[in-house]
Amino acid sequence: MPGGTASNIVAYIAKGDMPLSIMMTTASTLMAIATTPLLTSLLVGTLVPVDPRAMFLSVLQLVLAPVLAGTAMNQFFPAAVARVKLYTPFMATVVVFFIVGSMIAANVAVVASSGAIIVAAVFALHSTGFFLGYALSKALGLSDRIARTNSIEVGMQSSALAAVLAKVHFAADPVVVAPCVLSACTHATVGSLLAGYWAATVKTEDS
Repeated sequence: MPGGTASNIVAYIAKGDMPLSIMMTTASTLMAIATTPLLTSLLVGTLVPVDPRAMFLSVLQLVLAPVLAGTAMNQFFPAAVARVKLYTPFMATVVVFFIVGSMIAANVAVVASSGAIIVAAVFALHSTGFFLGYALSKALGLSDRIARTNSIEVGMQSSALAAVLAKVHFAADPVVVAPCVLSACTHATVGSLLAGYWAATVKTEDS
């Protein structure tokens, strides 16, 4: 899954490297168009039916279309973009909130019955991402600012996209949506806690 707007907001709060955060989100978003259907087919294609072409088209619509629309608006309507760009991160967050919230409301029984194993797996996935993103960056001698950014970008992924794809392409098995819903809650909570900690303890932007 690509990174989302939430990771950029959390990176900003954590005093991370914003150009790097935006670049990583952009790169992962564009790569997700091909890698999401490919990896899904390779990893779970033997367990459940996967239509890579249909998933590719879905990701194309959900990921590339908004990027192209935003680029076109920025190019041809710069004045209008300048007036609304201060509000778009908040609007994007609200939209993601409603998407995930609707998924939770529609699948509350499935999520409640999903079991401790799925909860533990989702928590381990995101916690490992946050930890390795930071630890490997420090091991490579990168600055703490870059390490914080990498931690957030690796630990936070687009759960909303995952939830929509699960709902559309695995509708026959509603349990598939449960990890996506739990993922949204988990990475938002852990990411916010880390951002709050770093915001309170980091003294300068260049640390």
